[in-house]
Amino acid sequence: MMYFLPMPEAVRTSLLSTSWRYLWASTPYIRIDHHDFMDDNEKMEKFRDRLLLLRDSTAFLDEARIIDHTVASTTCTVWIRHVIMHKVRNHHVSGLGHLDSSAIPPSNHLKTIRLQFLILGYGLFRPLNYDCRVLQLLQLEDCVLVDLKEISSRSLKVLHIINCLITGSLLICASNLTHLSIVDMHSHSRA
Repeated sequence: MMYFLPMPEAVRTSLLSTSWRYLWASTPYIRIDHHDFMDDNEKMEKFRDRLLLLRDSTAFLDEARIIDHTVASTTCTVWIRHVIMHKVRNHHVSGLGHLDSSAIPPSNHLKTIRLQFLILGYGLFRPLNYDCRVLQLLQLEDCVLVDLKEISSRSLKVLHIINCLITGSLLICASNLTHLSIVDMHSHSRA
């Protein structure tokens, strides 16, 4: 039931009954959206940080969606790392941060990652290439790819690059890729 509730509402259910007090901490779906907080950034940051820190670390996490276009890059990196270390299978991040190789730790559980409105820096895909062995879908939408040399993966089956700006050249090496879509890509190579 709580799977379908916005996270603030799921947490509020803990007030209904003592038997529900900690149920929110083990929900298989996390969705944190700055619109749920009527753009009150401080309130959202407190909620988000407590939600991620107090979450039951043994609970299965099927999907995490973090949508925040006001966050600092270091904070965004910390959230992504924390969620991936909680063995998330499907992760969607939409924001205005800058991500590099420190954002994605090794994972044997991450199957899908969608990144939107982010600046993706050098080294970001190295962990995806070598340390995320079950990753099957990678979607990049409205992102800026800065000095990324390659996307390579033995497990990747689906790659979507939508309306992204790519600086430099990008090599895609994925032996099990069954679907590749590149839509409205912009390239800016240095001379």
